[in-house]
Amino acid sequence: MKKFALLIIVVTIVLGLGTNLRAENKNFEKWLLETAEENYLLLCEDGYPSVKEAVILNIIGMKAQYPHFDYHKINIALEKLVQNHESTTVIKHKAYLASMYLRHPELFEIPEIDLGNPNACFKAIANEFENNLFVEN
Repeated sequence: MKKFALLIIVVTIVLGLGTNLRAENKNFEKWLLETAEENYLLLCEDGYPSVKEAVILNIIGMKAQYPHFDYHKINIALEKLVQNHESTTVIKHKAYLASMYLRHPELFEIPEIDLGNPNACFKAIANEFENNLFVEN
């Protein structure tokens, strides 16, 4: 009987938390996206080259998953990476592709991001970008 009472209490608590989480889901999502933006901006400025590459890939994934978020600040940081003389050519190229995707997501069909093969995503964006350049209107 004690186990049954304990089970009822646990189920009640879990259901109550679930209702609360659904109500606050929008606030949590907003907080999560703003925190990610803040971290990405910081890492675009001060990260090591390999970290910057990972951040650029994460930005693409974030845009694919949360297209409604305002990416203006992140796009400015990407453009700074493109123009930064200290950035490697690879980072400049990836930042440029990500910036294009942020500005014109409707032109690109992004595959699911595979962390085992991160360059596949950038290749897909580059191929789509190249194909869209030569489309006649």
